[in-house]
Order: sequence, then C-alpha cells, then structure tokens
Amino acid sequence: MEGALYIATEFVDGRTLRTEIDAGPRPSVGEIVRTARETAAALAAAHARGIVHRDLKPENVMRARDGSLKILDFGLARLAPPDDLSRAAALTFATDPGLVVGTPAYMAPEQINGGEVDARADVFAMGVLLYEFACGIHPFGGSSPLAIVARVLDSDARPIESRRVEIPDGLAAVIARCLQKAPADRFRSAAEIVEALRAADRAAAPARHSAWWRTHQIAITAIYLAAAILSWQMKEWVETPVTVAIFLALGVAATIGGVLRGHLVFTERMNRARLAVERRRTTRLLTALDVAMAALLAGDAAWIAPVRALPAVFALSAAAGLALATFVLEPATTAAAFGEDL
Repeated sequence: MEGALYIATEFVDGRTLRTEIDAGPRPSVGEIVRTARETAAALAAAHARGIVHRDLKPENVMRARDGSLKILDFGLARLAPPDDLSRAAALTFATDPGLVVGTPAYMAPEQINGGEVDARADVFAMGVLLYEFACGIHPFGGSSPLAIVARVLDSDARPIESRRVEIPDGLAAVIARCLQKAPADRFRSAAEIVEALRAADRAAAPARHSAWWRTHQIAITAIYLAAAILSWQMKEWVETPVTVAIFLALGVAATIGGVLRGHLVFTERMNRARLAVERRRTTRLLTALDVAMAALLAGDAAWIAPVRALPAVFALSAAAGLALATFVLEPATTAAAFGEDL
C-alpha cells in the first residue's frame, strides 16, 4: 500500500544453535572449532563497523542448511556515533545509566551492572555461547536466571577442558579468556578472537621436528622390547624367584609403555588436535614406567653379574638409556616438535 512502512528481512532456512544444543548429542571437536571460527568471523564483521550486538546467544545464531552461520536479531545492537567509527577497535560507548538490556544469562558483568558496554561484552557472550555449545551446559549454570546472574558476577566458570578433555588447548584458552570478569582481560573485539583461533590452528599444525619426536617414541618402544627379551634370557640363565619376578614385571611394564607410546604416535598422526591432552594424561605414567623398568633392569644386572658379566653390562646400559631418554632426550624432542616442555 502506497506510503505504508514495512520491514523486509532475509529468510534463513536452518536451525539455531539453541536447537542443536538441546537436541544433542554433543558436537565433535571439529564442529566446535568450525562453529567458533565462523561465529567469531561474523561477529568481527559487525564489530569492524562499530556495531555491538548486546544480545548474542544460541537463539540468535542460526546454521543455514548449507552449513554457514548467521548472527540474527540486532534489535538491541548499538552503533557507535559516526565521528567515532574511525576508532572502531575500541567500540566503547555508554548505555543509559542503570539501563540493562539483553539476556541476563549471556550478559557480561559490566552489562548486568548497567555500566559501559562495548565489544568486549559481546566477547563475553561468545565465550558463554561456545562453552554451552561444546558442553551442553551453561558455564555459570544455576537453578534460576537470578542464580545464573549471581554466578556470572561472583563465580568463575569451571575450565571447559575439565568437562570435555578433547577440546584443543588453543580453543580452551580462547574460551577462558572470553569469560574473564574484567573487560580488560578479554579480547578487545571478535577480530582478536579470529586471530587467536588462527594462531591456535598454526600451533596445532604438524611441526617440522615432529618426525624426531615420533622416532623417539618408536626407539623407546624398541628398548622396551629389548629389555623384556634380555630379562627373559637372563631368567633362562639363572632361574630364581627373583629373576622370574623381574621378567614378569618388565614384560608387563614394557607392554603398557609400548601401547601408550604407540597411542601417542597414532594420535599425533591421526588427531593432532587431541595430542596435547593425551600427552598430559600419559606423561606421569610413562615416566614412572621408565623409571621402574630402569630399576628392574639394574636389579636384574646385579643379580646375574657374578655368573654372566656381559649380559649384566647390557642390562645396565639399557637401564641407563631409559633413564636418560626419560629425563634428557624426551623433554628435548618434545620442545623441538611442539615448542613446549612436558
């Protein structure tokens, strides 16, 4: 009708992240990472134009049928004044004093308190959104909206990697920084989240020295096998309850150590994003196994030395090699391959 006002909006055929969260099961690590990248990129596009959404939540992010993500409902968004658009990196402006807008469960502390709201409030909301998408539960979950608000203000979120250990370290660090209470401790805008996720991807990419790390794992597994065979042979030469017990203990330890190191090599080749988590889980056990095997070999050598000096030397050499590999070589190959120590 001539002179009538109307609003035209895009029709997005898909479903919201809220629907995906409620439907279950939990998304794979790959799906979480892709969702984080695309949501951050979409939010960064808004922040680059001086727009702060102020109501980012799973209900307002839709996945279209082609898999792409769209951020919806900018009804509460604020646009920085034109004179300030050149300072879009800061994106800081004040809400009317005492006026609280948005969905409380996804508000940053300063937004709840009616203080100054900028792009970092959206950053906080994105951290909540990604945490909930990955785990299926709100990071500040409570029995009521008021309880959630109280926890947002007074409590820290449980680390996401404690709920889903397979979450890559880089993504876990990004989410943790998004959820910081103080705005200054968060990313300044979604553009910084995009860069942090790219940096995490680069860190997770195969390093040029990772072949040496794999070689180390295989070499130590070979030493395990050699130690078990040597212990069996010494048991054959001098069969006593002590040599039999040492052989049995070495055989069990070598099997466990070989399986764990094989698991690490497989993970490094097939699911590198998971490797840091698996290394943390197995490091103490592998160190304890190596020390125990070195001690058992030394005991075997001492027991058989009066009868078979040469095999005793081989056993002592294998024991020394295991100890040096654990405390000297492994930290070095790990640092070269991944840029970090065990």
